[in-house]
Amino acid sequence: ALSLKSPRMAAHPLPRRLVALLAYLPAGLAESDVKDLLGDKGAVSKARASEAADRLRQMRLVESRVKGRLRMLTPLRESARLDVPLHPPDRNRLLDRFLKLAEAGNLVATKDWPRVREAIEAESGNLDSICDLAHARLWGAGRPSAASVRFWKSTGALQRRPATLSE
Repeated sequence: ALSLKSPRMAAHPLPRRLVALLAYLPAGLAESDVKDLLGDKGAVSKARASEAADRLRQMRLVESRVKGRLRMLTPLRESARLDVPLHPPDRNRLLDRFLKLAEAGNLVATKDWPRVREAIEAESGNLDSICDLAHARLWGAGRPSAASVRFWKSTGALQRRPATLSE
């Protein structure tokens, strides 16, 4: 039986953290983005990020079928979402990344749209899941962060400003 608590996974925290991230990304994650989501600038090398992805591939937890994107099968992803908590800094980097994409969405129908179109379209299948994560972050533990407020405003999902919401 496969276990995320197996010695093989316990001895290597980066693959486990990558599983937690992928649990929120039904459309997967570009392998080139793994390094940035697992660590602040320079904290995780490209080689270590690649090793984390390779370990998950060896364990058959991810596949890379579409344009170099790591993807978990739905039953594994849903199970991981329940059983593998996101490392808070990883969650914040993930939300910040999608906040930037949401802000770039304002470029639709402008001359700058071709510059951001591919990146936004590649992540479109992840937006609902990320909005759920942002919503849980925003409403789950007291006051929302300023980044969460900006995310919800930029996606248009925040129609009315609740009394508890502040920047």
